[in-house]
Formats: sequence, structure tokens, C-alpha cells
Amino acid sequence: MFVKSYLSIIAILMVLSGCSEKSSQSSIGLEPGDTMVDSIGMEFVWVPAGKFNMGSDTGAEIEKPVHEVVITKGFWIGKYEVTQEQYQKIMGKDPARSRLDHPADNVRRDDVLEFCKKLSDKEDVAYTLPTEAQWEYACRAGSDAKYCFGDSEDELGDYAWYDDNVVPTDLPPDSEGHARFIILTCPVGQKKPNKWGIHDMHGNVAEWTLDTFARDYENSSNIDPVGPKYYSGYVVRGGNIYLGPEISTATIRRMDLNSYYGTDLGFRVVRLID
Repeated sequence: MFVKSYLSIIAILMVLSGCSEKSSQSSIGLEPGDTMVDSIGMEFVWVPAGKFNMGSDTGAEIEKPVHEVVITKGFWIGKYEVTQEQYQKIMGKDPARSRLDHPADNVRRDDVLEFCKKLSDKEDVAYTLPTEAQWEYACRAGSDAKYCFGDSEDELGDYAWYDDNVVPTDLPPDSEGHARFIILTCPVGQKKPNKWGIHDMHGNVAEWTLDTFARDYENSSNIDPVGPKYYSGYVVRGGNIYLGPEISTATIRRMDLNSYYGTDLGFRVVRLID
């Protein structure tokens, strides 16, 4: 009896040891900017654990104060915003009105979480939205400036689609002969990436995050922070095609309700390590 119990304990310890070894080795050898592709063609970029200065002391009140944040675990983040083609492959429907290589927009947060769940089931790997801290950390890619590339607005057009460089699409005149136009999103990945190889975080569409919204960072944790436990809407990050340079920085944030959807809002996902 004692021998059986002893052997059972040894077996359990070996299993636990194997699981721990697998988990600890899953990120060994990865460098910032390394890439992988999943079964539906979504490309991911490796973001290492680390620390950074989050927020801005010169931006809006909801971006204050600047504070050091530690990200304790590395993660894979979408190289691009999720496209309409990828969204259709998982969800079987098209919520937007642009082409397949454009970001999936017009998506409520519940739709996005359902996408993550279905993709997780398909891949047998956990997919989710990035936390607000993960999003800004990945956007900055080591930069402490307003943008991932520096402080100059003059360079923003090289990295982002925003209101100054998106060309409106003409529509047929209305019944009275008045000219009409529409502003559409642009294909993902056409602008320069940040230092880690991640595209479109300063423009095209803003992006849902996992966090509930807090009006500032005063009571935020400094280690793997998440939003407050009370519900006050959800954090949306990044610029979009309707916004100017001052609202396209690495620290810009806003709150939207779960029910909101529009052509200005999409998402990218995080793939968690094994």
C-alpha cells in the first residue's frame, strides 16, 4: 500500500514537473518582434515581459499620471488588427462594409469576446483581448515618446491612417445633385510598423481592450494592471481614420459601452503562451 502511494506521488510530481517545464520553456529563445502564424493566417508578434512608463503628464486628465508598469509575462499580439476575412472565417458573418483585408469594424465588445472564444476552441490555445497596459506596452515598443517613433506629428502619416491622409470615397450624388462621400478604413499593414513589427496602433481603427474603464491611473496597480472591478464602460485605445494627430498618441484612451459599434472601432487579439 505504501509503495503504491509513494509511486502515485512520484507520478504526480513528474506530471507537474513536466507541465512546469513546458510552461517555463514556451518563451525561451524568443526575441521581441519574433513572429508566428495561426491556422487562419493571423500573424502574431512576440512581446517580451518588461517594464515601461505608462500614461502621459501632458495629455488629457484621463491619461495621467505617468507611472511605471511591470508586465510579468510575455505574450503574442496581433501583428495587424483582425481583418474582415479573418472575422468571417471564425464568426461566419461580415459586420462591416469594407474589403476583406480591412479591419473588422462595426463589432460590439461581446462580438469580439465571442470571436476570441471560438478561435480559442478551434486552436486549443487561449486568445483574448489585450489589457490596456499590454496594449500601450506593445504600442510603445520601448519608446517613451508621444508615438512609437518619436514626438513629431510630421512622421505620423508614415505609421498611421488618420484624418489627414485618408482619401474620402465618392458616392453617387443625392436626389438633389449634391456631392456625397464616405470615409472608409484602409487595408491593414500598409504603414510602417513600430520597432517590434506591430502595425496600425496609431490609426485605421481604434481597438477594444479587456479592461473596464477608470478615469485616471491614481489607484492603478503597477504590476500587470487591469481595470476596476466596478463596471463603467470599457477602455478603447488607439487612433482611427476620423481623428487628428493629437488624438492618435500611444497614451490616448476613451471609454465605450459594450453595446457601441462603429466604423471607427475594431480590435486585435492576444495569444497567450502555453
